[in-house]
Amino acid sequence: MNKYRIVSCDKCGTQISVKYPARTLIDVDSSVVGVYCVLGGCFEEISCNLINKRFVQHYKNKTIYQKNNMFFPYWRSPYYYNSLQECKDDLDTINFSASEVEELG
Repeated sequence: MNKYRIVSCDKCGTQISVKYPARTLIDVDSSVVGVYCVLGGCFEEISCNLINKRFVQHYKNKTIYQKNNMFFPYWRSPYYYNSLQECKDDLDTINFSASEVEELG
């Protein structure tokens, strides 16, 4: 009896292995969408479709996403807003990006 679970691509069904690597797709709210093969192009296709589906707009060099009426100021943000305007208002108050803060260090 094999004690290992066989993992297959959630789109094409290809069995995942060293020869056929896969990536786990994480949604904007950090939930797992699925496991998709890399070489077959499934991961790229599904991730692009998901990003386009969640996209709301670019605002001040940031990209705002939406899922289930929750607005996220960036992909996998640990927090969200109940409206697009709240999200924009918060982005208006941010003066520094994380990389800029590190540079000021």
